[in-house]
Amino acid sequence: MFSYNLTPGIDVAKTTDISWEKLCEGPNGEVWILSKCAKELEKLKQPELRAKALANMRKRFCKFEDLADLTPSQFKLNEGRQKHEGKEVMVSAFKGGDLRIYGSVGTVKGNRAFFATHAIYKKANKLDTNDAKLAVRRLVSGISEIPGAQI
Repeated sequence: MFSYNLTPGIDVAKTTDISWEKLCEGPNGEVWILSKCAKELEKLKQPELRAKALANMRKRFCKFEDLADLTPSQFKLNEGRQKHEGKEVMVSAFKGGDLRIYGSVGTVKGNRAFFATHAIYKKANKLDTNDAKLAVRRLVSGISEIPGAQI
């Protein structure tokens, strides 16, 4: 099992082959990471970019009340929309240099949450449609594994 937790062992959701882990929780939000996304992050060869993106999640998303306080080089709320199984989802991205961690903002039991589903290293700033579709497909297919989660 992967573990990016600051406090290992908190809130792991696994009832099928889909597993999520809560990366962080703060006064204004929480971040969940899909196991497939965590594996993609591990494969990336630039650990400093991974650390930068994860720090933006831990130190900013979970603590800042207003997402506008995150700069465009840290987080982009609207990377576009994709449909999967009749559900339209807005894709968001955390950034660390050329690293992108795609997912979506939703809620868990009424608290703001980011669900990280796909990680890639890219040079172009524009979101590739295939990456967006994969991120949304993973999210829609697995969101029910987190109790109280909604997108």
